[in-house]
Parts: sequence; C-alpha cells; structure tokens
Amino acid sequence: MVFQLIICGAGKTGKYVISELVKAKEDFVVADTDPEKIKGLSPNVIFIEGDVTHDSVLRDAGIEKAKGLVATFPTDAKKHLSGCYCKEFKSQPENNNPVS
Repeated sequence: MVFQLIICGAGKTGKYVISELVKAKEDFVVADTDPEKIKGLSPNVIFIEGDVTHDSVLRDAGIEKAKGLVATFPTDAKKHLSGCYCKEFKSQPENNNPVS
C-alpha cells in the first residue's frame, strides 16, 4: 500500500497532526515505537510499530513512494535523522520525487 504521508511519532503533536489529516481525509500512515499512543484515535488510522530512525521501518511505511514525512519527535536529533533517511531514500535513482 502506498501512503501520501508518513507521520513519525504519535505523541501530543503527532496526535494533533493525525486528527487534522483524518478530518481532511488524507492518506497517511503513523509510525511510533509505542503502540499505546495510537489508542483513542480513529480506528481507520494505519499504524506501524517501530523506530523511524531504522530504515526498515521507513521502508515498511512506504517511504520510497510517499509524498512527505512529518517528524513530530520531541528532540531535534531524531527529526534530523529521520529526515536524512528520507532524503537518502528519495535520492535513489528509482525515486524521482523531491524531498521538501
């Protein structure tokens, strides 16, 4: 399955982003290390358990075809690392979508 957006983190900020995307009927997937964080959200939200600083989790989320990634982590280090992975995937020859 291909998702337009990957939401990294389902904490306070992530939940806000998720609720807005649900209202807008956007196509997205959420990745977080804690499956408890997804409780209470729309039952239609697709969740991947894992750390997005591991490329296998981003691959599972469909980073190769996604239009964007929203990093909602509390630390800049994780945001930066997930952004680097995203850029790496998008710069591979079979992926022509620019990272914004």
